[in-house]
Amino acid sequence: MSKQWTFLSLLLCSALAGCSPKAIANFVLPKAPAYPDFTDKQAIVAEAQAISDGLEKHISAWLSGKASAEIPAELLPKGMSLLDAPFELVRAENVRPEEQWLIRKATYQLNFNALSGLYPDPHCTYIVPAAVILPFGHKLIVEGEFPHARFFDLQMSPPLDPNFYYVDKKFGVSEVPLVDADIEPLPGHTNPFLVGANRNASKRSYRVTFEMKLGNGVALEPAYREPLYRKKGNLRYASAIQYQGPLGYQDILLSHKRGKWDDGTLWLRYYAPDKAKGSLGGVALPRLYYQTPAGDKYYVVSKNRAAEDAQFNKTFPAKAGAFVPPKAFSTTSDFGWMRDLDIYHGLIGSIYQLVGKTTAAEKAEGRALVKGITSTGEDVPAPGNAMSSNSRVPYISYLSRGLNMDKDHVLVITGKLPKYPKTIQGEPVMAGGQVRYLSFTFYPALDIFKADDAGIPHASIMDEEMRLNQQGYYTLVYSDEATRPANWNAAGISWQNSGPTGSGGLVVRWLSVHSEWRDAALVPDASNISYGEASWLSTRWNQNLVGRNNQSGLLKQYQPLVHYLKRSTFEKMGPQLAARTTPYWEDAP
Repeated sequence: MSKQWTFLSLLLCSALAGCSPKAIANFVLPKAPAYPDFTDKQAIVAEAQAISDGLEKHISAWLSGKASAEIPAELLPKGMSLLDAPFELVRAENVRPEEQWLIRKATYQLNFNALSGLYPDPHCTYIVPAAVILPFGHKLIVEGEFPHARFFDLQMSPPLDPNFYYVDKKFGVSEVPLVDADIEPLPGHTNPFLVGANRNASKRSYRVTFEMKLGNGVALEPAYREPLYRKKGNLRYASAIQYQGPLGYQDILLSHKRGKWDDGTLWLRYYAPDKAKGSLGGVALPRLYYQTPAGDKYYVVSKNRAAEDAQFNKTFPAKAGAFVPPKAFSTTSDFGWMRDLDIYHGLIGSIYQLVGKTTAAEKAEGRALVKGITSTGEDVPAPGNAMSSNSRVPYISYLSRGLNMDKDHVLVITGKLPKYPKTIQGEPVMAGGQVRYLSFTFYPALDIFKADDAGIPHASIMDEEMRLNQQGYYTLVYSDEATRPANWNAAGISWQNSGPTGSGGLVVRWLSVHSEWRDAALVPDASNISYGEASWLSTRWNQNLVGRNNQSGLLKQYQPLVHYLKRSTFEKMGPQLAARTTPYWEDAP
């Protein structure tokens, strides 16, 4: 989930289906800016250092009682969201955790009258500060308790290298992660995320540190390297000063034009909190503070935190939309899944497919556009060539496809469920598995001209909620309430209410942590699918890996098969679909 938009790529074909290709192309397709967008890297680095030095000077003066607590606007990165200002310095001991965090709570039961947007997985609690502002050389420290949950990680915006853009907290390169199993607990405490560890240990505290750095993140930080993103220990290198590139100041699709610079980001994610422990996993909110090289502790609070929280937790009713038969490229019987890359990449790829820009030259134009705007691509050095991107979990392989249903039809997903550790009922021990977590979430089609209510999930189901047959296969059935099949509750079937629309997209979150919760032969991460093989815009796109609707590719019997048929036909067939190796498809007459 991003603070703004995520998974634009998923839904664009459906969203723009009513517009003419020429109108779409004229509206959304800019000329590719040069990459990088500067000729003198050292000059850009010097600008970043000047921002850092200004903050450092003011913080030092405030600590010695010679400056005001409010940070002057001219010292802040030019390009930050106006909603984030003004900012005030406080002593670390004088700020409560409840004043620091924006919290989007996990739920196991969606309320169609009040749904959260911005493309979350509803099973996840998202915790972020209102802003992250501190100079190079300073440290960001988080002190908390391991939650009672399936998965927990912290991610922070990467070390500052202007060759790699980090745009508005939604486009560009990914954050530096610190996964639960790599965190050393405090002395005498237990890390409950280790295989065989006591998940219900009472002493479960940690302290982790992110140190602000200039430089290439991959060179500085081993945990910032795909495909595994692993390194034991509680120190990571990051930056709270970020370069946004052309989207910060040029007139391009989705640009904000506030300026080249932005503050940083910190994410905490609690996936699948134990049901009895609540959305925060049965632990108190962590304490967050900053520390100078001399050891002085402080924090920067946003005076507009309430407005940020209101935006972060705004809710909407279920989104109505069209019921139409499958017809677009990504909704047909022979199409499987896209392995998602950078969000902007998916957006441009979807537009190119929709307007018929499919020649080699046109795809090269699309790649140049993505590269120039987000600093990502198969020919960009690391981390720009990584398959993870801004606001996403690097341990998750995101698979997506379009979803269209006509009236009185159902869309059915079948496959074999990988082995995962059971946790949501408060199991005492963390087991190993082929995956750490897996979920399916349906989002209705995006209206690109009205995106304030984008990404409100109508349905979401995680591994432990899926009903299986005796062979470990699942059958997920999607329809609106009126089309719910009579056998919706039969053994092995899990019915999902897709709400008042038959058009949108499905996202599979395939979460792996090497090697304890990762099947090296099957996982759709960078070890088995390269950036070029995953990118439809690339000359090396390999549709045979996950892009065909069969089980002959990388994931074999674990590939989710997509079936489309009349409700009456499904009522006659039922869970027999789970045994098929090819999709059953019955178009509307």
